[in-house]
Amino acid sequence: MEPEAVREFVAEFTAEWNRLAAESNADRAHDQSRLTTIERKIGKIIERKAGGRITLSYHSAFRGDVGDH
Repeated sequence: MEPEAVREFVAEFTAEWNRLAAESNADRAHDQSRLTTIERKIGKIIERKAGGRITLSYHSAFRGDVGDH
């Protein structure tokens, strides 16, 4: 094998690998943010339900929020 060709391959492979890793990390951060939001909303629903304060309008609004993203 040509040493220059190997160096070029390794450089391109590494660049692509790093690009994909950065993209994956960005996706994960977004997913984690969404999960935190959903967990907070679920907690609020449970609190309201435990206090007997849940209403159909709140339930409908919550369902709309989750499906929008």
